[in-house]
Amino acid sequence: MDIRVSQPFILALALNNYDPFFGAEKKNGSKDLDEQVYLQVLDYMKTASQRSVLVLAGGEPFLDPRLKEILSVANDCGWSTSVDTWAGFGEQTPSLNQIHQMRLRLLSLNPEKHDELLGEKGNHRRVLAYGERLTKDFLGEKILVFPICRDNKDEMASILGWCHEHNFRPNMFTVPRQHKHALLLEEYPKVIQEMCALPLQEIIIDTPLLGLSGWPNLCSGGRLAMFIDVDGGVKPCPYFSYPLCHLDGDGIAKAWSCLQREVARLNASCSSCLQFASCGGGCLANKTESGKEYYCPYNEVGK
Repeated sequence: MDIRVSQPFILALALNNYDPFFGAEKKNGSKDLDEQVYLQVLDYMKTASQRSVLVLAGGEPFLDPRLKEILSVANDCGWSTSVDTWAGFGEQTPSLNQIHQMRLRLLSLNPEKHDELLGEKGNHRRVLAYGERLTKDFLGEKILVFPICRDNKDEMASILGWCHEHNFRPNMFTVPRQHKHALLLEEYPKVIQEMCALPLQEIIIDTPLLGLSGWPNLCSGGRLAMFIDVDGGVKPCPYFSYPLCHLDGDGIAKAWSCLQREVARLNASCSSCLQFASCGGGCLANKTESGKEYYCPYNEVGK
């Protein structure tokens, strides 16, 4: 069982990698998207046979001067647009023109904990202030991105309450196992249990192993979505640790075919499991060297 589409339904792109929690911790140590890669993406949007969704993620899109242009091209070509931000743009108020979906990241409702996890003092205040602005001024879909780690795992219900109050839809996922704040192996089952107690129909869940508890939730990476990093590396998602392919002069179509093959290869050892239809092999970012999902209860960890 697997899904194959001829082109990515979701094309995610990093305009930079300035992201203290998942990427470069400081602006002066970050990288901007390679210009040739950027031009290939623009050309692809203009010539693609089907309309897709452009997701700008993996950094702080609002800091890139090319943001207005790429959003304009996407809209002119009939693409939907989504922008992921952690409010790393400081005190400025970026334009929301031509954006259909805003994804605002929050690591904790506790100001000190959020700022400590991100490593940016005062960011919690800016995130909530920007959330208030979106509530008042943004007519598109509003998503609150909540990466679950061992430091904030007890806040899922409170995050859902905040979203109800501010008309956001929560997007919850567990951070990859290699992350310094990742859930411990023994913590994972309890987090899944508590997640199952939430009204999952109200939440965008990106936790494939939830399928083992009766909520099928396949990873879209390499099935419906691809992510392009600042160097042209092609990954299933922004949180995958290394590129599986590279965007070269042959364009996105070739890179998409390559990504599909590589994701199938990563899932080879899981594909014979009776649970594969429920979890799809789990989170690709959690794969062990043997291709097993690190947190999977059917996996002998490390094998």
